[in-house]
Amino acid sequence: MIYEILLLFFLFVVLAVAQLYPRRVLYENFVGNQTYPACSYETASEYNVKKHELDVLLQKIAAMKADITEGIGRVYKSIDVPYSTEQDVEPAATLVGRCHKKAIRQRDIELATDRYLIRGKQLIKGLDEYYPAVTKSAIQTLESEVGTLKAVMLDKCLKTQPQLDMPNGVRDPAFYEPPALEELRATSTLGMNNE
Repeated sequence: MIYEILLLFFLFVVLAVAQLYPRRVLYENFVGNQTYPACSYETASEYNVKKHELDVLLQKIAAMKADITEGIGRVYKSIDVPYSTEQDVEPAATLVGRCHKKAIRQRDIELATDRYLIRGKQLIKGLDEYYPAVTKSAIQTLESEVGTLKAVMLDKCLKTQPQLDMPNGVRDPAFYEPPALEELRATSTLGMNNE
């Protein structure tokens, strides 16, 4: 019985201390004709989310680069990289697979790498509050990694487009055009205005 009374007394003491303990309050201040308050700090969980997303982005770039440069023609490392709508145009493994099949255009490569660069810079600027001294070097590292990925993809993923109608140079074999057809083409009035 005495133990139960002591336990209840201890519980009341803990609750009383919890009520009196000062809490951290976020003071919101309105500036000018602002509808929403400008909050003054970011919680640790938001910082962790940004840091984790930046880590995933850098791992994605490294995995894609490794899968493309290994020359195996398979997707091993980028298959497990998570898809994020804020970073990706399409999943990393799909992009690498299209690269191996040479079924990707230069514009798709530029869109994907530009999106990685833009999102990475946003995350680094968001983390600037916690690490202001390393922001510049982090942006340079990100630009270097994305630039390397873009160069590797432009080198390995694009195939040369066929030129079927005209030769590349004077000594290259070209299509055969009979002299009569050449004369007809030179004297033809098709497409010209007859006024």
